[in-house]
Amino acid sequence: MECVVSAVVEKRLGVLPVAAEFPRRLGLAGTVDRLCPGHDIAHLTHGQVIETLVANRLTAPAPLWRVDDWAREWAVEEVFGIESELLNDDRVGRALDAIAEHLTELTDSIGARAIGEFRIDVSTCHIADSKLVSYRNITTLIKAGTGFIAPVPASTVDDAVYAALDLDAATVVDYSPARDENTPAERRETYRVEDTHVLSGPRKRDPQVEVRRILVHSTGNAKGQQRARDKRLAKAAREELDKLQRGAGGRYYNTAEKIAARIGVIAKTRRVTGCLRTSITTDATGRPTLDRHFDQDVLRAEAAVDGWYALLTTLTPEQADAAEVLRCHKGQGTVERRYGDFKGPLTPVFVQDNKRVAALVTVICLARLVFCLIERQVRRALGSDQKMPGLYPGNQQVRPTGRMILYHLSGLRLRVVGATDPPIIVISRGVQLHLLDLLGLEPTHPRWPET
Repeated sequence: MECVVSAVVEKRLGVLPVAAEFPRRLGLAGTVDRLCPGHDIAHLTHGQVIETLVANRLTAPAPLWRVDDWAREWAVEEVFGIESELLNDDRVGRALDAIAEHLTELTDSIGARAIGEFRIDVSTCHIADSKLVSYRNITTLIKAGTGFIAPVPASTVDDAVYAALDLDAATVVDYSPARDENTPAERRETYRVEDTHVLSGPRKRDPQVEVRRILVHSTGNAKGQQRARDKRLAKAAREELDKLQRGAGGRYYNTAEKIAARIGVIAKTRRVTGCLRTSITTDATGRPTLDRHFDQDVLRAEAAVDGWYALLTTLTPEQADAAEVLRCHKGQGTVERRYGDFKGPLTPVFVQDNKRVAALVTVICLARLVFCLIERQVRRALGSDQKMPGLYPGNQQVRPTGRMILYHLSGLRLRVVGATDPPIIVISRGVQLHLLDLLGLEPTHPRWPET
């Protein structure tokens, strides 16, 4: 076997240039250095280290250990101008220690910079779910003059309210979730004319509070609830009740008391207590027998309330009609997806000191901010439909997500030919070039020029 030593070195480039550009626009390194000035003789500032750690979370979110190995494999020196040996565990730990004393100031400063630099609309804030709806919370928000929209806990609205509604008379909302955007209008979510809801305080002398309520019907929720009920009934019947019915009078269920006890367990476990009807009798030999069925009237009553839920809001009809209230509430899904991103690809933690854990969580939050801004930038550059081809097999057009953007850009590589020759960026797929163009970056050099 003949071995050839080549002077050509390839490093992983991936999303590093993007992960460098967005923190630069946020002024991340400068903010950290202002809050946590280091020694003049240090090879790296704390800001440089934290900026690099954000890139590390976006490109290789493994437990935080041997970051220098990651920097050596990736084109960190070419993009950030930092030699991999300088990012040893001790240096990373000291940077985390430094920002641990200034986490609030750091996140506040970067958050404010992001709002201004990227022109983010912060007029609406999604912060709560149905747990917001309590007498104390609602009265506090009303007193403060804060408008809100919140889903009502299911137990708060009696099923009779939903059962009395006429779905055919409901107005079709000009809204559909992304997964159902091609669904015919007659099958989209609908809402009924709003009414009012009265909240009573925990004490009798507390004044009642009346707020606006929007009653919403979701065809998607209705189908999901029907499927779940059918599944519960099928499991209760086929897997358990049929077996009990065959075994009645046998070795294990030879008395009516044992059969009744087993029925109670099945009904509770499968949540069919309200609709299950049973009768335990004895045959000519004195053996107990079981007859059972599901009450169809009860099942029809349950189906009548499928898909309905309620929203409470202090917004007046002049501020937002019922359809607009629903659209605003649906924005909560974006926030929940961001929490999913936080718990998923950016989060591994492998530090033991509490201060460093808090600092690393802040670094992960900063990485998540960059992650969200990357997705936002690509979607805004795509225009109104926010779709592009090439992300999935089949070339169908879909909305790009942050995960998918990072996945495709992760294939970029940097080829270093020699000390005097400029490095070459290797692009293997057209979608990578398209994404770089949407991000406003030209693949001419790993350090893209400032805008």
